[in-house]
Amino acid sequence: MVQLPATIGRVKLEQTAAGLRIVIPAYRHLYNFWEAVALRPVLALICLAVVWRIFADSPVFIGLMTTAVAIGVTIQWAWKGFGREIITVNRVALTLRWEIGAIGWSHSYFIEKVAHMRFSTPIRPKKRNILDWNYVIFDYQGSVPWTEFVASFVVVLFGRGRSYDPHTPRFGRGLNESEGQELVRAVQSVAKSACQLA
Repeated sequence: MVQLPATIGRVKLEQTAAGLRIVIPAYRHLYNFWEAVALRPVLALICLAVVWRIFADSPVFIGLMTTAVAIGVTIQWAWKGFGREIITVNRVALTLRWEIGAIGWSHSYFIEKVAHMRFSTPIRPKKRNILDWNYVIFDYQGSVPWTEFVASFVVVLFGRGRSYDPHTPRFGRGLNESEGQELVRAVQSVAKSACQLA
């Protein structure tokens, strides 16, 4: 078994029977807090007010829009407070799980099809040292679920200049460069030792 540190910044690493388990709490920053708690709800209320005026004759549509906005804002608040990423690496797969409390969703990737794991630092605006767009990414040479392709089109259309390729999964949002590089080395060392044992 590879000897690894117990923590890398805010990342917790643990060797379990299922493999290396990495827990990364949601990235918390004052800007993100105000964006999630104040800015987005205010913008959502403004959009709802416009929709209510335009579609005043359709209470069903107004109800659906109001419910969708309320659910979206609630999920954002819950993620900022209780969200976390759980990455499990073993000899068979690398599994990414995002959860709020105990509710979440997972994606698994065969370890032999994972390649070029690296830390990605996009260009940030000056005077804003916000790590929100930093990720650990890797290429995947396998099939991707159709939902990932739909998500990629949505991000390209509405993502304010962001890009998303479903063949390059990502995790570790908000890590700084040293944490990201160290996490990449830890995952790669476990993946290599798992491949040698297989």
